[in-house]
This record gives sequence, structure tokens and C-alpha cells, in this order.
Amino acid sequence: MFIYNNTSDNHFQKISQLIKESDECILCSCWIDETGFNLIDSCIREQTPSEKISVFSNRENKHVSKGIKDKLKSNPQIDYFISKRGKRLHSKIYYFSFEDNTYKAIIGSANLTRRGLCENDEFSVILSGDKSSQEHAKLKKHLDRIKNTLEPNK
Repeated sequence: MFIYNNTSDNHFQKISQLIKESDECILCSCWIDETGFNLIDSCIREQTPSEKISVFSNRENKHVSKGIKDKLKSNPQIDYFISKRGKRLHSKIYYFSFEDNTYKAIIGSANLTRRGLCENDEFSVILSGDKSSQEHAKLKKHLDRIKNTLEPNK
């Protein structure tokens, strides 16, 4: 399945839906702006504390403002990781795990910005399947590799 922002089912609609349905999500984006964060923050706040939410982003304030970093750090539901000094994160991967042993991942060009989620000409593919699949193992290995290049933002 594909996601385009020129349809009613844009990146924001799909990511919001999957945040609400999942028991674990990883939001990996190099840019996060105030409006993009506010769009997804309401979905995150609806989650129960037992649900695991991780956010990966760049360190530089031009990519993620100090205000957004402070909001991410202060939310006890979110494990927030930033790029190490001198390194830059470029991936846009939104991973969702479900209690029925399945997963979905949105991989494409959309950042967690208002324009990336709703307005720009963005394109992503949705992968889905069983968490016991080789495809899932490779995806999780890649996400773990990304996480290992980051550091907690405390």
C-alpha cells in the first residue's frame, strides 16, 4: 500500500490511526516542527502508559527546536533519542507493533512536520506482516542499528 499527501488518507491520517491502534511505535524523523508535533501529540496522549513510544530525531535545533525537544523529553510516555554530535539522522521510518503479533511500517519521504504529514508531495510505502517474518527481523535490526547511533535526550 502507498500513501500520498494529495489524498484524504495522507501521512498524518495514517500515522495517527496507527499510533492509536498499536502497542508500540517508533517515530523516526530527521525534522520535527511545532505543528507536526502538535498533530501527533494528541494521539500520543491518548495512549495508555503501558504502550511504548520512541522518537528518534536529529540533535540540531534547525531540525528540531529546543521547545519540541523539551516537550518530547518531558513526556513520560516517550523515550526520546537524538543524533550524536557530528552525526545526522535522515531516515523517515514509522514503525508500529500490534498485540496480535503483526506490524506495520511506513517508510518514505515524510518528516514529522505539518508539510511532511499533510501538504508536501510526499510518498511512502506501508510494509506489514507477521513479527516472525524475516522482513520484520531485518526492519527491527535496522531500527536497532539506528537507535545505537543515537543517544537518549535527557
